[in-house]
Amino acid sequence: MLIRLSALNALLCAAWCCAGAASAAACPPADWDKARLLTLRANQFAVSDPAERVRLGDALLACLKDPDPVLRDQVAYEAYATWLRSGVFADEHVARWTVQLLDDLADTTPDPAGVRRPFAALVLSELARTDRIKPHFEPALRQRLVADATAYLRQCRDYRGFSESIGWRHGVAHAADWVMQLGLNDRVKAPALRGFQDALLGQVGAHGQYAYIDGESERLARAVLMLMHRNELTADSWVTALAQFDHPETVPNWSDVFGSRTGLNERHNLRQFLYELDEGVRASQLPAKQAYVDVIARLLKATAV
Repeated sequence: MLIRLSALNALLCAAWCCAGAASAAACPPADWDKARLLTLRANQFAVSDPAERVRLGDALLACLKDPDPVLRDQVAYEAYATWLRSGVFADEHVARWTVQLLDDLADTTPDPAGVRRPFAALVLSELARTDRIKPHFEPALRQRLVADATAYLRQCRDYRGFSESIGWRHGVAHAADWVMQLGLNDRVKAPALRGFQDALLGQVGAHGQYAYIDGESERLARAVLMLMHRNELTADSWVTALAQFDHPETVPNWSDVFGSRTGLNERHNLRQFLYELDEGVRASQLPAKQAYVDVIARLLKATAV
């Protein structure tokens, strides 16, 4: 379940959101048509006036919901990634946008293009990264990030990846990126990490609903590999968690998948994930590397029917 901030933080959120509401109403924003935004992109999103950069940061939130993939992905997402990784914004602005995007993630307004939630998650991964690099979020906001990331990844059932007309959705991959950034934060502790472990592994097979073809398995495996470096999750806990794949979710046994579309999807997804994870584990310096290699080999053998 998505949690709410404390009353004080909620009041702060309301004040912050009011500051950017007018400028965030339309995409492209006032005084920034598409051609000008693409020129800005060509110039690495350099905005010399700090106040104008903040105004544009407020305004581009609306473009993360836009069905135009150029405005959404090439302009808005790339702008936030560039600015946030350069550290050009004060903590208060980063916190304000974090709250606004968490609210977008919780928004139940119909979104036929299916882009609002995946792109909120993608930029939330960048916002969470700022707190990992230099802790600055209030504990309540970090707790909400953890809870909402876990819930979104666990509940995601829109498996659309890339299309020529809409561009990327990629909800599972974006959620995995977000969970990875939170999982690498030392201020996120064992209970949250166990939730991430469960949510990541829960999407490995896509519940048989979809065959991953756009790199989702790689992103899930990368997040799992990063979490394996957290001492709070023991090697035994990972071996036990991976053992859930000894049997498929959608059919009784792995030998039954060849008569089932969902079973074939699940097998395809799991084996992709295992190959990606195996490569990462073998290249790592994890103390329990051999235990992980062994369980991966066992699962690959079990699914090679």
